[in-house]
Amino acid sequence: MSPNADDFPVAGNRRESFIRAEYLHDIRISGEGTIDGQGEPWWTAYRAVKGTSDTGPRRPQMIYMEKCERVQLDGFTTLNPPNTHCSLRQSKDITIDHLKMIAPGDSPNTDALNLSIAQNVIITGCEISTGDDNIVLLCSGTNDPANPKVKNVTIRDCKLGFGHGLSIGSYTSGGVKNVRAENIKFDGTTSGIRMKAWRDRGGLVKNISYKNITMKNVKYPIYITSYYPQTPKGPGEDTPPGSNSQIPDWKDIAIEDVTITDSLNSIILWGLPDKPITNLTLKNVKASCEQGALVFHTQATFSEVVVTPKTGPALQLFNAKVAGMSGVPFAGNFKAK
Repeated sequence: MSPNADDFPVAGNRRESFIRAEYLHDIRISGEGTIDGQGEPWWTAYRAVKGTSDTGPRRPQMIYMEKCERVQLDGFTTLNPPNTHCSLRQSKDITIDHLKMIAPGDSPNTDALNLSIAQNVIITGCEISTGDDNIVLLCSGTNDPANPKVKNVTIRDCKLGFGHGLSIGSYTSGGVKNVRAENIKFDGTTSGIRMKAWRDRGGLVKNISYKNITMKNVKYPIYITSYYPQTPKGPGEDTPPGSNSQIPDWKDIAIEDVTITDSLNSIILWGLPDKPITNLTLKNVKASCEQGALVFHTQATFSEVVVTPKTGPALQLFNAKVAGMSGVPFAGNFKAK
């Protein structure tokens, strides 16, 4: 990719992507080559104006596909994109196999695989280290439980380095269903298993499973929260507001065979007082960490869960029911490590 902004025409509020496809089917990008986004000049310019009203058009994405079917991406490397490595929106029947996606940990908004309103997705054998979400599933829109906008996603045999982890959200109002992640290694990511939303962007997220996961030096190994991007001072601070059709709803989640080492935190589960996390199961989870598990506004079952913090209790609870592991009441303000 060219580092010259003039080589990317402006359309609306953003610059055109390097590779763009729309309303196409039967697409394949493959090979052993590297697409180098030469992102450093773009990141420098963005940092110079971040926080001001003069941010200009959005930086170009490397690969962007919208309303496409039967897409296959395999074998190549993406390096240092100005913005995201690859975004797939309103697309289905997607296969992503053995990609390497690399950018510095402080590179802004360089999500590797950004899947918005995507269905029937298989991601295998990828190695990702980047400056934002390693893999993220998200969807806005009306929540129709019978027809979620993200569904049938399998992620397996991947290695995730620095980045924000394997994320669902923060926009989940369109619904997410049937996601399976297995045989994933996290090393140095900010987050591992991450689900996030808030009252203005949440929806039903269900039938989600993670199995055979290893995490080393991950700041937030397991973090499910209905408060994003801002957490209250503590789980007693919130009171149920009036009706809202976009309340986060997390249910039917299974996390099994997880090993966590050299972590600051361990497990944080934080639902809403009027919409707790329900039917969440953790089985055979071993965590060596600075801080023990925090479970707020949640109904969960723990089986063979061993949390070994350097200080403090292994499990603290607030308005939560956890079968299979005893804990102590949470008191005070929330403070993640």
